[in-house]
Amino acid sequence: MYRYYSALQATDSYQVLPRPLYLHNDNAVVITLDIKPFPENSVIAPFAATNTNVLPGLTPYSVELKAAQAATEYDATALNGIGTGAKITTTVTESPDGTIGTFLGSATVVGAVAAAPSTTYTPTTDGVGTGFEVTFTQSAPGAFNPTAVTIVNAGSGYVVGDELTFVVGGLTTVVTLVADNFNTGFFITAAVSSTVGKDYANGDVLRITLTETVDTVVYTYEALFTVSNTMLVSAGAVPLKLNVGETSVVPALAFRVQGTDDRSVLALLAEPI
Repeated sequence: MYRYYSALQATDSYQVLPRPLYLHNDNAVVITLDIKPFPENSVIAPFAATNTNVLPGLTPYSVELKAAQAATEYDATALNGIGTGAKITTTVTESPDGTIGTFLGSATVVGAVAAAPSTTYTPTTDGVGTGFEVTFTQSAPGAFNPTAVTIVNAGSGYVVGDELTFVVGGLTTVVTLVADNFNTGFFITAAVSSTVGKDYANGDVLRITLTETVDTVVYTYEALFTVSNTMLVSAGAVPLKLNVGETSVVPALAFRVQGTDDRSVLALLAEPI
């Protein structure tokens, strides 16, 4: 299997390969490429820069503190991999905690089949939240008022913008959640690299230990961040120089030709010779 790429320049950006392939220089001159090698975690590098956003790597469970916290720097400890030296600065603010405390419906469902007010309804959602349950107040025989409810279970994992869909007596009511619907807590809402460190790889997990003092009591909290290629120098890409007729010794997932002259590249499945 092979794929031929002709007349590429740096302005053509990355060429994404259909599968991991070796790259061959069939030009009459030396070429320089940036490659994203396979496997993805084979590149070790420092963070791209200070102030690189690492918040997307925060593990799904929420670290909830007892109070807001201004930007504070913490040492990052690698739980796997060989990376060292990075520091992460986090900011903690009061924000929605994924549980619904106030239900702000905007419509009355008219013509629904009459049911006891104690009937519990669990909506479907277009998000990942689960567990929210309510009982509707019956405003008249056969009519239910979604703005007057009792929350049976606040659920978890909901976010602003989620749509909750209720089916009451065969009729549908959709409610879009806004910030005021949520209970709140104190969570990490910003996290950036403040020291870039060295030798991190895609998939590495870093731990920071946050501390705070409330009423003379010191509390500590662990937060985990998973490193992705987008957080590292050149987004996980490395420079590769190929002499005339030379084939790369590692397969690539994507590559970019450097320079403004037209250059061709042959992408091969076969092992290099």
